[in-house]
Amino acid sequence: MRFIGLDVHQKYAEGCEIGPNKQKRRFRIANTRESWEEFAKTLDPNTRVVMEATSNAFWIHDILSDYPGQVVVANPLKTRAIAEARVKTDALDAQILAQLLAADFIPESWVPSKEEYQLRILLNHRIRLAKIRTMLKNKIHAALIRNGIQSPWSDLFGVNGRKYLEKVSLPETEQIVVCSSLKLLDFVQQEMNSLEGDLFARARTNPNVPLLMGIPGISVLSALTILAEIGDINRFQSPKKLACYAGLVPSVHQSGKTRL
Repeated sequence: MRFIGLDVHQKYAEGCEIGPNKQKRRFRIANTRESWEEFAKTLDPNTRVVMEATSNAFWIHDILSDYPGQVVVANPLKTRAIAEARVKTDALDAQILAQLLAADFIPESWVPSKEEYQLRILLNHRIRLAKIRTMLKNKIHAALIRNGIQSPWSDLFGVNGRKYLEKVSLPETEQIVVCSSLKLLDFVQQEMNSLEGDLFARARTNPNVPLLMGIPGISVLSALTILAEIGDINRFQSPKKLACYAGLVPSVHQSGKTRL
């Protein structure tokens, strides 16, 4: 068997291969699709590859999974041998991963399907757009507060609130900030509407969305988020394990007389 550990970074990955006779080979791969395709061609059914779950690990996993061999994504929170190493380098991290894989000590991380991973990306993008929208609204509220102005409308960004913002008298610099923020706010809202249209279209083709929406308080976007994060529910052995994964079960840490 060949065991390969990969320490993946933004522009490259440091690798360490442990061969059948325990000999070690170190190498580096440029973090491009072409380089990973070439690396994947060297794999065979007697090869096992491991990398930690990072932001760019899943697309690499998808490439390598189309070729012979087994690809494992390790849970970085549980590979404590790397985190607690007194001497820590990229090459050493890759070597430790390969050694843990050879000893069958790798705590595997669940890898979502391509559809689930793409859904996660879209939902995360919507969250970021919502944060930008909130930031812009706060900037407008702050401009009014700095000048002692209180809006007569509870919803400053509704129809009447927007008309009020267009007429309110502000110093020149504050007026520039408000006008600029309103333009950006409209653009962000337009992008969110377009993105939500795509998400709703995906929801209509997913039979599990209506099931989740039967729970009070679960919207279409909430249902999609749950499905993207949980994936195939059959991978959980019991409802209790699913609840633990979702963080709904209190945990206990006890040492001596200390209990948290």
